[in-house]
Amino acid sequence: LYGGWEGYDARHFVWEAKRLSDKRIDPRYSPLNSEYVNEGMYRFIRCQYAAGLDSAGMLGYILAGDARTIVNDINQSMGSLRKNPDLFVTEHLKAEETVNQFRDIYQSQHARIDGTLINLHHLLLTFYYSEESGS
Repeated sequence: LYGGWEGYDARHFVWEAKRLSDKRIDPRYSPLNSEYVNEGMYRFIRCQYAAGLDSAGMLGYILAGDARTIVNDINQSMGSLRKNPDLFVTEHLKAEETVNQFRDIYQSQHARIDGTLINLHHLLLTFYYSEESGS
């Protein structure tokens, strides 16, 4: 029942959050985009996260750069993964419809190790971060 409390604990949406950056702007962050795939998306593909669910989400916190460039880097990295099997072009992040003025919304679909499909919804969030100021 969607109107009552029955089954309430079984309904949820799982998010994984990772930092992202344009490695051309700050080389110290160069491994972050491949970690987004290897340590984030692959946790859903391996059924470590959101087992039994057909949708989940990834939050990408952008430390430096813009979302489009970073998404291109993420998509390119999918074809040359070191820790996991490469992902296909059909599994690349694809832009989704803008919500109000928020444009950095993407979607990808993946076959899991158990044979099911999962749709990942990616929200890339840009914020200003400075290690010197700690904020």
